[in-house]
Amino acid sequence: MAEAERSAISAGLLHVFHRAGFRRVARTNWLALAFKDPSHPSHHLQESNDPTSFDMDEASFDALPPGDRERRFPFHSAMVNMDTEGALAYIQANLASIHQKDDLNCTPLHVAAEIVCNNRGDTPISLLEQHMRGDRDFATALVRFCWTGHSDETCQTLMALKLAAGQQVPPPSDPSMPAWSVFKYDCSCGQCSSGWLSPRMHKRLYICADTAASLVRDALSFQEVVPRRPLPPGFVEYELPMGEFIPLDIRGGEVFQSYIKGYAEVFDAIASVLKKREKLTLQSILERTSSQYRESQYVGFYLSKGGLVEHALNAVIHNATVDDELLHLVPEFVSEIEDLPACVNDSAGDLVRAIVMGKDNARKHSGPIRNYRRNLHNNDYEDDEDEDEDEDEDGSDEEEDDDEE
Repeated sequence: MAEAERSAISAGLLHVFHRAGFRRVARTNWLALAFKDPSHPSHHLQESNDPTSFDMDEASFDALPPGDRERRFPFHSAMVNMDTEGALAYIQANLASIHQKDDLNCTPLHVAAEIVCNNRGDTPISLLEQHMRGDRDFATALVRFCWTGHSDETCQTLMALKLAAGQQVPPPSDPSMPAWSVFKYDCSCGQCSSGWLSPRMHKRLYICADTAASLVRDALSFQEVVPRRPLPPGFVEYELPMGEFIPLDIRGGEVFQSYIKGYAEVFDAIASVLKKREKLTLQSILERTSSQYRESQYVGFYLSKGGLVEHALNAVIHNATVDDELLHLVPEFVSEIEDLPACVNDSAGDLVRAIVMGKDNARKHSGPIRNYRRNLHNNDYEDDEDEDEDEDEDGSDEEEDDDEE
């Protein structure tokens, strides 16, 4: 098809869309119709005044002397050259540059939109948001607990782009935090405490901590405890709820009732911090176990025997996000959680661990501690029994043969 014929067909199609009310998006090759907003300015724009598209691939920048474009419009040049670091550095130093127009009457957003839309139809904002989601998914899939939020620079850039595009940005849940912090942890409900602890996650953690404390005490109450004597062997391993979160070297040795009572007190402290909506940290949990709030002699014994706040916190987070058996003990719990606003952070247990415990600590306390050694020993024992039975059978056969002879 000749170029003249192709241009005529394109002009005819463009005229059809114009008559239907479509108008060009900036200076891209895309047309849009604001059918939900009758008062949109595009409805008052005459067809003859609709701008033509601007092809970045064929555009010539020779109108300006060599080097003059980079000097006069460094932000535009960074966008054209796909210099992400340069564009980011410039926008951080001069946010007003987002509105600056070059000699072609284009803002940096127009340039970015043309570059991106030519490929996939995305906008700079949607592209950055996709990049942020990809970073989180990749980080959490590759190495657990390594993702603790987007960088401040990324959040500031997204904030600037949204404001430049006239989009409203909700305020952070904590007024003391900067406005761009709403993007730090991808909060989608607008109510995450500190930007990362969603209402549903908060409720789950509280229910699991409070329930765990009661279950641990109930299990202990059924034991015939002898003062100053350890609990029966196997109690922690087989009978104690949340016992699988106690390290093997502790639960395999002598465990006293004071240790278990201290373990329950730590669960109580976690529930208390959450109930009072204090910031969830290891320090705030420890403070709740002090004598100012409760009898702390059992907690002191628990800590002196190698117990850690992380052991109980690990159990709470695991039961709140992976094994939700505790949440279903009372049907009302499930309905209470579902009544709260949903958020992408509702199941982000690894994020809670990484922020509250720290990355390295979170890797050490990331779920139940299985006694694989005991299971292996049991299997070996069973195999030995089978071999003994085989030997007995063989021996009896030989004796019968001897008798026959």
